[in-house]
This record gives sequence, structure tokens and C-alpha cells, in this order.
Amino acid sequence: MTWFKGGKSAVWICCLGLLFSAVSLEAQYFKPFTGLKVIRTARFDLIYPEASAKTAETLAGFADALYDRVSMLLQTSYPARIPVVISPHTDQFNGLTTTLPAISILLFDTVMEPEWTSFTNTLEGLFIHELTHALSLSSKSPFFKGLHRVFGGWVYPVALNAPLFMAEGAAVSFESLDGSGRARDPLVRGTLIQAVHENKFLSPFQVSGV
Repeated sequence: MTWFKGGKSAVWICCLGLLFSAVSLEAQYFKPFTGLKVIRTARFDLIYPEASAKTAETLAGFADALYDRVSMLLQTSYPARIPVVISPHTDQFNGLTTTLPAISILLFDTVMEPEWTSFTNTLEGLFIHELTHALSLSSKSPFFKGLHRVFGGWVYPVALNAPLFMAEGAAVSFESLDGSGRARDPLVRGTLIQAVHENKFLSPFQVSGV
């Protein structure tokens, strides 16, 4: 009985640790004492410091339209507002989507890297990529939608049964719908052609770049 009580305490401590780590994830990408502002659109809360004001204002102009497009193509939607955190305090132009404790998007507003030169609009391409992750990972059957209403963002079955290369492949496909993006990148195409020429079968993980 003593071991069981200790085990329950350990489980609760682990859960609390996961919760606090998830909540503080975006905060780790800002310098200390950074003041933040918010732009509210129909679907998003864009959270940013003054240094990223121009990026936030630009994103606010097309974020909702992209949500409608991606949501229609995936045939799914997210029931709550999605926070989008924009941080200029990093060295890498990229982004990420978190699912715990709820869906949120983080965009790194900094110098562009070579792999992003295949985009006509880098901010739009990055946002579509992360938004595809957010909506595809949050898709649920009616049963799991019921669980989601009770337990919140902790219920996301797609993350448990979809291979990582499929989740990443879907995001890369959607970022490339307008004719640019990494799926249309001549370098990526050349890599695949070379693999075929050398009779080397690339795994889904290699092709998707995960």
C-alpha cells in the first residue's frame, strides 16, 4: 500500500511537470522582461513583441483566410481560438506546433535559412505548414471529440497513430499547394532523381525530411 501511494504521487508529479513544461515552452523563446502585444483575428490570438509588430500585422491580414482553406481541404476544424506566438529572439527561421495542454503555434521571426528560399512567401509558407500540423493533429472522431470536451487538448489520437513522416509530409504538401514550397523545390526533386538513378530506395522518413 505504501508503494502504491508513492506511485500515485510520482504519477502526479510527472503530470504536473509535463503541464508546466508545455505551458512555459513559448516563454523560453523570449528574452527576459520582453513586453508582449496581442492582435486578435477571427480564429487566432497573435502574440508578439514590438520587434515583430510588422510580421504580426502582415500575418493578421491573411491568417483567417488560410485557416478556412486548410480547414476545408482537411475537412476538420479546431473548436477554440489558436494562439500564435511570434518570437524574434532566435537564430533559426522556423516554427513549431504544440498540442499540450492545447494547440498553439510558435513562429521564429528571424533570418531566413537556405531551405526556405523555395517559397514565394516565406511567412505564408511557414504559417501554412504549422497550421496544417495544428488542424491535422487535432482531427477527432465523435467519440474523441466528447473526450476532448472533458479533458481538453490532452486528447489528440492522431498524434498517437499517425507516423511522424505522414504528419510532416502532409504539412510539406500543403505548404506547396501554390506551386512553391519544399515539395516543389528543384533541390528536393534532384535528390529524388539521383536516388532513382543510383537505385537507392528512400524511406518515407528520408523523403519527408523528419
